[in-house]
Amino acid sequence: MNFKKAAAIVAAAGALTALAIPAMAETTLYGSARLATFWNTNQPGYATGTAKPETNTDFDLRQQSNSRFGATATNGDLGGKVELGLGLGLGGGNTTVYTRLIYGTYKFNAGTLLVGQTYTPYWFLSDQVAFDDNVNNGYGSLYDGRQAQIKFTMNNGLYVAAIRPNGKAAPAGTDAMNTVSASETFFPKLSIGYDGKVGAFAFGGGVVGQTYKLMLNEKHINSVMGYFHGKVQAGPANIGFNLGAGQNLGDMGIAEGVAAANSATATEETFTVSALVTAGFTLAPTMKLNAGIGYVTTDGKTAAGVDWKKADNKLSAYVNLPITLAKGFSITPEFTYQDQLDDNSATNTALKGKKDYIYGAKWQFDF
Repeated sequence: MNFKKAAAIVAAAGALTALAIPAMAETTLYGSARLATFWNTNQPGYATGTAKPETNTDFDLRQQSNSRFGATATNGDLGGKVELGLGLGLGGGNTTVYTRLIYGTYKFNAGTLLVGQTYTPYWFLSDQVAFDDNVNNGYGSLYDGRQAQIKFTMNNGLYVAAIRPNGKAAPAGTDAMNTVSASETFFPKLSIGYDGKVGAFAFGGGVVGQTYKLMLNEKHINSVMGYFHGKVQAGPANIGFNLGAGQNLGDMGIAEGVAAANSATATEETFTVSALVTAGFTLAPTMKLNAGIGYVTTDGKTAAGVDWKKADNKLSAYVNLPITLAKGFSITPEFTYQDQLDDNSATNTALKGKKDYIYGAKWQFDF
């Protein structure tokens, strides 16, 4: 897709947004162009006892997949937001246009009702910019994508959200009768939690879970996770954290998790613990220093009921230096280290996990 076609799609989306949210008193358009210039030195994974493979280094310069164009609108108690992604993606190729966010809100005496597609309430992002602003997704952020949901948030911070089932429970594959053949799902993913603030400490936590029946063995696969996150600001410094623990997180689409192992007669649960710590310091009005590390460990059994030889664990650490060159224009040099550590394979072989050393910079224009 060339630039003219992309621009036409964006213009049409903006027009449709204006029609879909009539008579909005205030409408704001915004955009963000993001370009990645990074090297990645990769150490492939290998089995214990085999020769260590050579590293491979590649340089990439591309428009990031999270470049965006959006609009927000308000009219009294009603609000709305539409945000489109415009980017090449990690694989390169032609520019893609996709929906990042689209939702409406209604504020009334008891709280706020949100209906549409947005981020899930247990997601906690870091300042990591490698891999198209990955923000530790899969390494402590508890990310499961931008999901369709109905969320009600009370004025005191309590919330409940009915979220589209994800992972293996998501309606995907169909049989000849156009019904889902791999699983049966009767309820949405459900999250109940609280977000609040005491002084300079903003925090939140809750539980999320989903269930579905696997047609392979007629077993119900239950996923549940508890989470707690927070961030404290102390002058020019800030410290944040995110914790999550639960079973079968891969079955409900949490990037940190591993799905349960299934056979024709049994289901073996997995248990995951995820942690993320971030820190930042403002060096000058136009310069910050950020760092963070995320760690995830999962233990479980094979479908035959055999304990994994080693837990599957991984980490991702970063340090970067966002520099504002002009209003709306910044460059962020960064170094990221990712290590799969003990990578438990499908054959229950503990692999020496692959490593990635990512170094370069992100360029960003906001308008």
